[in-house]
Amino acid sequence: MSKGGAQLLANVASKSNDPQTLRMLAGATTNLCGNQKLHEMLIEDDGIKALLGMAQCGNSDIIAQVARGLANFAKYESRATIQGYRSGRSLLMEDGALFVVDYQLYCYFVFNQTSY
Repeated sequence: MSKGGAQLLANVASKSNDPQTLRMLAGATTNLCGNQKLHEMLIEDDGIKALLGMAQCGNSDIIAQVARGLANFAKYESRATIQGYRSGRSLLMEDGALFVVDYQLYCYFVFNQTSY
């Protein structure tokens, strides 16, 4: 990871549109989100932005991996805050990832409304 692993994943993801490849990349990035020591590196290497970008393909398996990754990131970040190892705003907020998630959900619900 210290040699740009998250950046490599982000670069490959930005050049791929194959759902199977994106699912595997999302899974790998999601697993990295479960390691609190790598959080700042993931933000710096645009790993979180790449993860969010993968969700735009609309594949349900990829979206599930992205959701799991964000949940992992938030879980370990909040645990570190509670234990006193970290303070301040969430790195997801600093990176703008939470705004992007909120906007994507808004667009999804606006454009996919079903009338009853």
